[in-house]
Amino acid sequence: MRGKTLIIHLNRGRPILVQVYLQPDVKEEVSPGPENAKKAKDYIEKILSIDPGHAAAIRDLGLIYHLGVGVEKNLAKAERLYLQSADLNDMQAQHVLGVYYDYNGEYETDVEKAFRYHELAVRNGNHSSIDCMGAMFTHDRGAPKGFDIQFLFDNLCEGVKRSDSDCFFRLATVLEKLGRGEDEMCFQLYKSAADSERPPMFANNMVAKYFQYGFGCDRDLDNAEKYYQLEIDLYPNDEASYYNLSYLVANRRRDLVKAKLLSDKAVKIVAQDSINFGMVHRWSADLCSVMGDISIAREILYKLVCLGVEGAELQLHFLEYRNSVGGSQDKMWALSCIQEAAKNNDLEAMNGYSHISLKKASNGRERSYEFLLAS
Repeated sequence: MRGKTLIIHLNRGRPILVQVYLQPDVKEEVSPGPENAKKAKDYIEKILSIDPGHAAAIRDLGLIYHLGVGVEKNLAKAERLYLQSADLNDMQAQHVLGVYYDYNGEYETDVEKAFRYHELAVRNGNHSSIDCMGAMFTHDRGAPKGFDIQFLFDNLCEGVKRSDSDCFFRLATVLEKLGRGEDEMCFQLYKSAADSERPPMFANNMVAKYFQYGFGCDRDLDNAEKYYQLEIDLYPNDEASYYNLSYLVANRRRDLVKAKLLSDKAVKIVAQDSINFGMVHRWSADLCSVMGDISIAREILYKLVCLGVEGAELQLHFLEYRNSVGGSQDKMWALSCIQEAAKNNDLEAMNGYSHISLKKASNGRERSYEFLLAS
C-alpha cells in the first residue's frame, strides 16, 4: 500500500496520501471531509512519530488545523506548525506564511515578515513566491531598504525562460516600476502572459491598455476592446476591465446603453469594498461626463476632492479641460495642472492625454491629439 511505503521510507517530499485526502482530484468530484481529514491526520502523526523533523508532514498538519477539517480550526496552532516547518527550510511553508502575513486576513498583517518568507521560499526553489515578491515590490509592500533588486530580476528572468506566464506579467510590472523597461519590451511581456494557456489576472487588461494608448505598439482600439473582453471572460470580478471597456464603448461607439451596463457591473463588483468608495464615484462621474451629464459629474468630483479621494482632482481637471464654460483661461489652467501631474510621472495623467480632443477655432473641425511629454 502506498501509504505504508511512504511511512517506512520516510519520503522527504509531500506525503502523497495526505495530498490526496486534503486536495482530491476535482475531476473525480471527491470532496475533502472530516473522515478523510482524520485519515490524513493519522498518517501525518505516524510519520511524525518516526521522524519528528519531517518538515512536509509538519506543514500538512498545520494545513489541517488551518482548514479546520476533521479537527477544530486552530489558527494559532496552524501558525506554529507552519513556522516550525519553515524553520526546517520547507519552501511551501515559507510561501504559505508569506501569503498569510501579507493579505490573507486570518493572521495579523506583517508585510515585512511576509516579504522575508517569500524571499526564503524563492531561495529554496519555490516558484510561486517569485510572483508574490514581485507584486509586493511593485506595490511598495514589505521590501526592506537596500533589497537586492537584481535577485528579484534574475529570478523573474529565469521564470520567463521557463515560459512561466506569471513571471512574464510580473517582470513587466517590475520593469515599469523601475523605469527600466522600454514600452515595446513591456508590451511583449504582457502579451506573452495574456496569450499563454493560463493568463494571470490583469494580463489581458494591461495588453488592452497598451493597445488603447499606443504604448509599445500601434494604437488599436479594436484589439483594446478584444483584450478587455477577454479579461472579463476569464476574470468576471476584474472591475477595471468592465469600466475601461465601458469607456471605450461610450466614447468610440456611442453605445451609451451598453456602456452603462458595463459600468454598472463594475460598480456592483466594487460597491461592497469601502476602500474603493472613491473609485466607484469617480467612475460614475466619468460616465456622467461621457453621457453629457456634465453638471452631475462636476458635482460628484468636487465632493470627492473635498473628501481627499486620490485621483479625484486630476479627473476634475480633465473634466474642466474638456467641458470648460469659463473660457480659454480656465481650459488652459486645467491643462497646465494635467501637464504638471504628467511631468511628475502620474500614469493616469499621461494616459489621459490620449483622450483629450480640441476643436480648432479656425474651422470647427475636431482634432485629436496624442500628447507626448517633453522630457
